[in-house]
Amino acid sequence: MKVDLPMPLCLALSLAISLLSPQALLAQQNEGSLTGTASNGSGAGIPNAKVSVRNLNTRDITETQTDSAGSLYADQTRAGRL
Repeated sequence: MKVDLPMPLCLALSLAISLLSPQALLAQQNEGSLTGTASNGSGAGIPNAKVSVRNLNTRDITETQTDSAGSLYADQTRAGRL
């Protein structure tokens, strides 16, 4: 059975659903995090290495350091070309 709703009601319902959805609000952030591993030619992790992540669009630099296994985590990295 097909129900035809007036266009203004459909628009109002769509807007209400999108505004009440917390996932839709979180999806609009322009920052994120970057994880990875610094490794040498043989694939072993490089501990305590200083790592700089440069955003080529804004020239912002985020600095971090690897842990004892060579893993790195850069938080609050702005979106763009890295």
